[in-house]
Amino acid sequence: MPNYTERFQSNIKTSKIGSKRTIVSEQRNVEAVRRIYQLTNQGDVPSVLKMMSDDVELFLFGSSRVPWAGHWRGRQGAEQFLITMGKAGEVKDISDVLVGAGDLVIAVHRPTVRVRATGRDGDFNCVHVWTFRDGLVVRMREYADTAAWEAAFDESI
Repeated sequence: MPNYTERFQSNIKTSKIGSKRTIVSEQRNVEAVRRIYQLTNQGDVPSVLKMMSDDVELFLFGSSRVPWAGHWRGRQGAEQFLITMGKAGEVKDISDVLVGAGDLVIAVHRPTVRVRATGRDGDFNCVHVWTFRDGLVVRMREYADTAAWEAAFDESI
């Protein structure tokens, strides 16, 4: 009977996650997310949209005070999200860590924003979970400090 180490090594060799194809796909997905952030910072909306599937869904949590919070569907919704975000603030997306895990990319993310309505600068912590299918983004969920976002957009402060 094989010992624990032998069983573990055998599982790695036969694991779908550990396959060369999956590792290459994960690396490609990580690079795609890195590129999406770069293109977003440059305001290149058409190039970002080409990296998304027709049925892409974006989930960004927050109240109506944050103009881009909500559930955005399809490339048209993604385009509207990017335009709304650009009108509301000068956003610079900075990812500290990008980790590929199969069809997912997890981004520990720190966008900096100058909110146009208030003139305030904000630095926020959040996590983006990107899901890929056939090399295209099909979903992005943002998990963020929604109270900090809302305070940055609060014109009464």
